[in-house]
Amino acid sequence: MEVVFGGIGMSPEEWHEKNEADKAAEKIVEIIETWGNHNVARAVKEVDESMFAIVTALSGSGPAWFYELSNQLVNAGAKLGLSLKDSELIVQELLKALPSLVHE
Repeated sequence: MEVVFGGIGMSPEEWHEKNEADKAAEKIVEIIETWGNHNVARAVKEVDESMFAIVTALSGSGPAWFYELSNQLVNAGAKLGLSLKDSELIVQELLKALPSLVHE
């Protein structure tokens, strides 16, 4: 028989684990905020475990997609008449500018 703790539908062990996990999550955000990069701290978000595969797919494969798209843009520029060096430079500068565009 499970004892209900404080009328919240959890055993004392479950309550303790959740409370400790909440404290740990708050501490992680607090530490990240001390780095001075508020963009990183803002990106920290707690998600349900059922969403881990989706978050991993986006954050893990996202950079590869950007790399592939960038590579295709460079090749298209070169194919259309730019030198490979100029095409690479244009795409590199575009990628450098993207973070500022995202925040607008």
